[in-house]
Amino acid sequence: MNNILLVYDSKKGMTEKLGELLKDNLSNVKMINIKDLNLDLSDYETIIIGSPVYIGRISKKVSKFIKQNKDLLLKKKTVFYLCGMNFQEEELVIKNNFSEEEQNKFFIKYLGGAYRFEKLNFLQKLVVKKIAGVTESQEIINESVLKQIISFIIGN
Repeated sequence: MNNILLVYDSKKGMTEKLGELLKDNLSNVKMINIKDLNLDLSDYETIIIGSPVYIGRISKKVSKFIKQNKDLLLKKKTVFYLCGMNFQEEELVIKNNFSEEEQNKFFIKYLGGAYRFEKLNFLQKLVVKKIAGVTESQEIINESVLKQIISFIIGN
């Protein structure tokens, strides 16, 4: 039996939603917010980690988690799903946030992203409108990446 731990950090809710989507498509998944994590990672064969990406950087909590558990994560089947709307920068984001060793060992993909205007403050809305040219809430889930992640985890 493949025990799976899904750990995520979510600021506006989309990374959590993507985690739920993965959990619903797999079995034997324990899903937990990184701030509540108090488990022995060695009990799990597969570890899935979800992080929002803001201005090209993964969450500080996730980055710290990687540093603290790097040796163990490199020995496990480890998947990172990234949540952000700048899909064309995926390669650069991965290069800037993960060491070469991590890039070679971990399965890392942008799974989706969202602009949730109802959860943004005035300044955040202004920045999204100016930089992304988006004026209302929107959400994207990359179904082909979802299938790739699931296939990688179950070994197909």
